[in-house]
Amino acid sequence: MREGSGIRSVVLLWALSGLSPLWAQGMDRVEIIGKLRNADGTALEQKVLVTLESSSGSPAEEKFTDHNGNFRLGNVSDGYYYVVTKSPDHENVREMVRIHFRQNRTVHVTLFLNPKKRQQSEALPGIKGDRSSWTVALGDLSQSFAPRVLDEYHKGTRAAAKGNREKAIGHYRQALQMAPDFYPASNNLGLQYERSGNLEQAERAYRQACDARPQVAQPYLNLGRVCYERQAYERSVEALVQALQLDPGSPAGHLLLGSAFYKLGQFLLGTRHLETALELDPQQNQARLQLANIYLKLGERQKALEQLQAYVAANPQDPRSSDIRTMIGRLGGVP
Repeated sequence: MREGSGIRSVVLLWALSGLSPLWAQGMDRVEIIGKLRNADGTALEQKVLVTLESSSGSPAEEKFTDHNGNFRLGNVSDGYYYVVTKSPDHENVREMVRIHFRQNRTVHVTLFLNPKKRQQSEALPGIKGDRSSWTVALGDLSQSFAPRVLDEYHKGTRAAAKGNREKAIGHYRQALQMAPDFYPASNNLGLQYERSGNLEQAERAYRQACDARPQVAQPYLNLGRVCYERQAYERSVEALVQALQLDPGSPAGHLLLGSAFYKLGQFLLGTRHLETALELDPQQNQARLQLANIYLKLGERQKALEQLQAYVAANPQDPRSSDIRTMIGRLGGVP
């Protein structure tokens, strides 16, 4: 079974090159044209507050999108800016944009927003137990636990399978009160918190699992993912480096680590891990979108074009394919 990366969306960023040298015309301002979409590529159909921040974090402009998620910001001068979304129904996004009027007259940005409350159908990896042996069915876990501990654990697992998160959380916490080092319970507790959108509690539970069983990769991978979702990219890198030391062949681990390095502006490290993710699993197509983002920021348009074309070829039914084909055309390729 292929690992789930846990990356719910990838922000796509591109610039329209001016057909004539704008600096020669005395124009030194650039407009940002953007649109917000749901994670599946569909129209947002609601107004969302969008803020343009300077590189120092101070707001330069702020306005609401229209009812279809479209917005315009500007005119802005040269420099680095952040486009920030604020929505009560979606996770906030903060994406860097570089403005250079000598190169680009208009910058286009598409941001994909994730809902704050996730659906039960999301595939987050769990750790299952073996009731018949009263031990957890993992080769690294040789310690036996009291039947009461495992009974609460299995009750939590059954509740989670039925979609009853509150009961699952309650049973996992009961198991951990009796056995704080029973890491399958803390790991799966983190999964339930993550699914319910409580990322702070999820991070705390994953850390407890890592502390209880530091020689197992999966809790570190989960910790790195939830830190990434919280935009705590330094903490994400720290956890994912540990995960990959324990399991260097994890495509999801390399995808997440490469994405975290990208968010931190460490593009060479990001490229290395994203390419490794694709080498290990060519179906990790989210890595192609992240690589395209990196290449665009580095000004390597041909490499970005190749990644986008490969993504569309592998995912022709992706709702985002229309936007990606538009980007391919603007980069001079064949959509």
